[in-house]
Amino acid sequence: MPEQTAIDTTHHDPLDSFTDREEILALFEQCLRSAQPGHLRVLAIKGTSGTGKTFLAECLSKRICLAAGWETGQLRFFQSQPDFRTILMGLEDALKRCVSRTSLDQYREKRDAYTRHFDEYTSSIMINQTIEAQRQSSLSGVEMRVGVTTDLHKRELHLRALWSRALLELAEESERPLCICIDGYEQLVESDPTGSLVGWMWEDLLLKLAQSVPYPLMIVTCGWEWPSNAAIRPFAKTVELDDFDPAQVRGYLHNQQVTPLDPTETEQDELVEAFYELTRGNPLVLSLAVTYFHELPERERTAVSLRTERLLLDEKARVAFLQERLLSRLPEPYRTLFEWGPILRAFDQSALQALIHSETDHAANGVIRLDDRSYDRFLLYPFIRQIGATSNDSFTVQGAFHELVRWIGLSALRHHHPQTKELLHQKMADYYEKIVLAEKEKGAERIMSPSGMHYAVWKHRCRSTYLVRY
Repeated sequence: MPEQTAIDTTHHDPLDSFTDREEILALFEQCLRSAQPGHLRVLAIKGTSGTGKTFLAECLSKRICLAAGWETGQLRFFQSQPDFRTILMGLEDALKRCVSRTSLDQYREKRDAYTRHFDEYTSSIMINQTIEAQRQSSLSGVEMRVGVTTDLHKRELHLRALWSRALLELAEESERPLCICIDGYEQLVESDPTGSLVGWMWEDLLLKLAQSVPYPLMIVTCGWEWPSNAAIRPFAKTVELDDFDPAQVRGYLHNQQVTPLDPTETEQDELVEAFYELTRGNPLVLSLAVTYFHELPERERTAVSLRTERLLLDEKARVAFLQERLLSRLPEPYRTLFEWGPILRAFDQSALQALIHSETDHAANGVIRLDDRSYDRFLLYPFIRQIGATSNDSFTVQGAFHELVRWIGLSALRHHHPQTKELLHQKMADYYEKIVLAEKEKGAERIMSPSGMHYAVWKHRCRSTYLVRY
């Protein structure tokens, strides 16, 4: 007889740890039950980074929708530049689970034919532009480019209309209810300053899609903001994700099996309090802390160990959370700031600007300027904490990285990119030295560093502590 393979009973589905969003789950289930064919239903979820929007969307689609017999689809706007093609392709990917293979193939033939005709026209008009420019020297290049751009825009709108109509015809063949999650909704809004793309998506596509499908259609948006389109307001319900309070942290830790050996009630209370103090209830930072906690020797899994920062910075924690859970989901310039920023204990906008201008082997392309809006958004991330600083008898508030993120970042730089770490420290030492020298040239009576030290003392720290300590 063949040898039997042992069943792995250690696998843990992350969705098994989903907790403390019961009100939202109940609201979503109510929306599914009340959804009717021909009428669009929208559930808009708002929350800052790390509050669990994507995790919640996965729970809604993989658990609730599956149990209710709904198909699901995803539109993600994290890394790609949204346009009408990415939206239509995402909707096609969702609908293909609800229609027959024959209907899908017929739709794709139409789609490809429309796109091919547009591409052929684009190529021909470029060739004609070159020939015409050679024949008519009196026509300026600017005039010709404006005319061509206008013509191509009209043709692209025509392509969008044809493609959309074909998709709506495909939706008429749907055989089951469908829930579509739009994740990273704020990215779509930010890439569309005129609002024309967003307006088209809601008014000319999704509303008509709901009217075309013979089964109910549900749209869930996740992002930093709720949709503001007036056309969908009557069909939308909104909900906001907040950080966990201590009671919710307790529930999360219970699901994650974070308990010491034979804990007393006092020990459990102290552990919950320590986790809450460290993470402030942010779900992503909390999951990061739990991962560290599980890597500690069992005898050290206590509130005391957590508070004394004796967390184990190992390869698994760095890769699984810094890279996959945090950095991979961030657009620029935030990705670079979170990757390199932990060398700073406190920072302002100009200091961060100097940091992202550092020349390194893996410098991010296109990271040029940290404008006011990007800086303000950066300060809203849950991985930033506000600290007080005293200088010249005045109290100011500065931003600093959350300690968990800082430990990870410094460890990753130290072990994997030592040359980059040294270059970044040198860059910031030069930057602060220039600030102090500029103040000295202005004739200031007492030259102060950002931390309140006298210049001579602080300059020495820049060249020793700053370059060596980390």
